[in-house]
Amino acid sequence: MDFRHGFDVTQHVGPNYLGGQLTADGRVAIHVTHRLGAMLVLVYFAALLTLMWRRRGDSGLDNAIRLVAVLLGVQILLGLANVIFHIPLSIAVAHNAMGAGLLLSVIHLIWRHQLLLEPHSIPATHTTTMNQEVTA
Repeated sequence: MDFRHGFDVTQHVGPNYLGGQLTADGRVAIHVTHRLGAMLVLVYFAALLTLMWRRRGDSGLDNAIRLVAVLLGVQILLGLANVIFHIPLSIAVAHNAMGAGLLLSVIHLIWRHQLLLEPHSIPATHTTTMNQEVTA
């Protein structure tokens, strides 16, 4: 593995993963780093989703938690399929699209969770505008 060559940000335009200007060792370094990052993400999200599931009560987060869990599982399966089938374009594109979907589902989960933490109603008498003078 050649991390120095695989992650050289000063190389000329044109190197790519598909047999371009990167050495085989450089490509292996990128691949191994991607796998390690994926494992860290899996462990983190598994712990986070388990914790949220146990503490959810009747908060209404069930569907959002399930969505993230399912998309994470599909993302992992697509990543494994990329390795097994030698990165066919259709699976590689699906893996990228699923990554975007996973990101959106996590944002949705955070948004739903944040709604639970905010006060549901603030009386209008306590709001001020920029032009109003606050008196003590």
